[in-house]
Amino acid sequence: MVKRKPEVVSQKNEAGFVLLDMESGKFYSLYDVAADIWEYVEQELSQEKIINLLKERYGISEKKAFNDVNAFLDELRKEDLIT
Repeated sequence: MVKRKPEVVSQKNEAGFVLLDMESGKFYSLYDVAADIWEYVEQELSQEKIINLLKERYGISEKKAFNDVNAFLDELRKEDLIT
C-alpha cells in the first residue's frame, strides 16, 4: 500500500493537485497522469492496483503503466512525500 505522509497537505483543483510538504515548505503541482496517481495514493491503494487502474484508464500496456507508476512513485519517495 502506498500512503502519503501525514505532513503532506493536498488540494484538488480543476487542473490537478497542489501539494504542500509542511515539513520542508515545498509546493508541488501535479497534472494529468501524475494527478491521477496522486489521487490513488490518497486512496491508499497498492502499487499493483494503481498500475491496473492507469492501464485501464489510458489504454496503455502493462509495461508502460508499470514504468510510469514506478518512476513517479520513486520521485515522490525521493521528495519524502509518501511511505
